[in-house]
Amino acid sequence: IRLLSSRDLNKPEIPKLSSAAETSSDDATALAAPIQVRGETIGVLGARNPSGEPINRDQHEMLIALASEVAEALDRARLFEEMQMAQTQMEKLFAGSERVVQANTIQGVLNSLIESTELNQMDRVSFMFFDRPWDTQQPELMSVTAAWNRNGKSAEQAIGLTYHLADLPSFRHISRHEPTIFHNLDNDDRVGEDVQSLANKLGAKSAAYFPLIAGDQWFGLLAAQSDSLLNLTDADIRQISSLTSQAASVSLTQRLFEQTQARARAEQTLREVTARVFAAADADTILRTAAREVNRVLGLETYVYLTPTDIQAVGQGNGHSEERSEL
Repeated sequence: IRLLSSRDLNKPEIPKLSSAAETSSDDATALAAPIQVRGETIGVLGARNPSGEPINRDQHEMLIALASEVAEALDRARLFEEMQMAQTQMEKLFAGSERVVQANTIQGVLNSLIESTELNQMDRVSFMFFDRPWDTQQPELMSVTAAWNRNGKSAEQAIGLTYHLADLPSFRHISRHEPTIFHNLDNDDRVGEDVQSLANKLGAKSAAYFPLIAGDQWFGLLAAQSDSLLNLTDADIRQISSLTSQAASVSLTQRLFEQTQARARAEQTLREVTARVFAAADADTILRTAAREVNRVLGLETYVYLTPTDIQAVGQGNGHSEERSEL
């Protein structure tokens, strides 16, 4: 008895299966039995007696039993491979989650997300925050708050770019509930001239958008573009979505923290300026101190213009009587 591969079944001397069920040929010297895994026929196990003698009942039963054992072994192997793949993906997910949580800036969150997923195969990836959460009404603005380029070029120039959503009607197709994938921007009915124009400037051929949601607030997007047709698998998209959900919470926390720090710095600066102004002894010094502090804090050229009445009042206090004073 000789075992045959599926390639051998194309040979004219090999018996054919008329259906997925166990079948024998009119040729009593040959037999073919299906290999079925979970009800699906994935191949056959065929045998022929080279001596020309008919296959007896014992040989027939043995072949059928072997076909069943082979199917069971293949099913176990497939389950093991699936388990190994799931374990590998879970380990990558845990590692990526740890990197995202440990990031202490919004840019750091984005970098960790890219390092942990197939986003590193995209050409450009960015976080884009709305000026207010998108609920029943569409926000007015969307700004780049963190950016990354695959080609090694600095992405800092992109940070701070702001788009008016009213000028991007194609964005109405982006969902807050699931990723929005544009496999081919040149051949997608959802893509209007607005997005196509941006894609042409960037050289992008495909794009993916993942909603940034924390709690019930949809506050931005993870945007990724590729200069070639998208090759992300469903498993890749699921992993990116999972980590993006966590990255959204971390980045929103970082944003609130940065805003709180900025307000604290502004309040501290205001207190310092106020203290210096109040410490001035006369009106002229007060105005000069105010102008100097505004210049120091804001980095702007500063002028104080006085009306004739104000000039007279200041002049009476310090001996000056100019009609206009630039400090």
